[in-house]
Amino acid sequence: MFLSSEAIELKNQYESGQRNFQKIQLRRADLRGLDLSRADLRGADLSYSNLRDVNLSGANLSEVYLDEA
Repeated sequence: MFLSSEAIELKNQYESGQRNFQKIQLRRADLRGLDLSRADLRGADLSYSNLRDVNLSGANLSEVYLDEA
């Protein structure tokens, strides 16, 4: 699996314990297979991103932009 540089940075931050990703800009990012359970993604832009097999259980997706994701 090839992850975008944005996805790698997000994965590293998540694995170090960060869960607050409010308003993060990940437009067109390849996020395949990431575990983002319980992440706070309020207001994030995930438009056109590849979200295949992403674990978003318990994540806050309020006002997230998911156009064509």
